[in-house]
Amino acid sequence: MLVGITNQGAPASLEVRVTAGGFFGGSRVTTQGQVRGRIGDPFNAWLDFQRNDVSLPGGRFVTNLLKLRLSYSFNPRLYLQALVQYNDVIDNWSTNLRLGWLQTANTGLFVVYNENRATEQDPLGIGVRDRSLTVKFSPTFDLLD
Repeated sequence: MLVGITNQGAPASLEVRVTAGGFFGGSRVTTQGQVRGRIGDPFNAWLDFQRNDVSLPGGRFVTNLLKLRLSYSFNPRLYLQALVQYNDVIDNWSTNLRLGWLQTANTGLFVVYNENRATEQDPLGIGVRDRSLTVKFSPTFDLLD
């Protein structure tokens, strides 16, 4: 494995990894690059690309995964996070949006939206594969007080 990382404490940083080795009777070479940026404490962003080149006794294939993560903290108890990723093997864009309003000890209100979408090149033309909206309120209370 080869790894190169710049100063992650800086406002912008870069990480590159190359891993080669055995994989289920064959071999795999994984190349990964990540660019990180932040603006002060409230905003963080990560752009990540991963490529897997796999050779197995039954054949060879290549996968690519692109991820973008964004995070913004309005204050220590209220945050918004997003993860968008593209998988070229299944030709799929997925989105995950999370809003957290914390009380204490990781309790509070959480709102999560997920969506998986095919691209324009999808031969079935199905567009949205699935989506969901989840709202969770997790309180804390003391039964003995």
